Amino acid sequence: MDADDLPARTLSTVERAYQLAREGPCTSLDDIRRQLERERYASVNAHLAGPTLRRQLRQLCRDRVTKGVAAPAAD
Repeated sequence: MDADDLPARTLSTVERAYQLAREGPCTSLDDIRRQLERERYASVNAHLAGPTLRRQLRQLCRDRVTKGVAAPAAD
């Protein structure tokens, strides 16, 4: 993908990280970092350095993944 193929950036790095955590396709903090780097966001590690931010992003990913898993049927 060329830089010309990327959509115009309207979200900040942190806003986009939250969007990826909530809506996918990312299922982990490492996935979010890689996706942001693919989208050519600058200083990804610095933007995602705060422990509270990392904890919230991980929890959002977990919550989304958990909702996608069907609960076992009760007998």
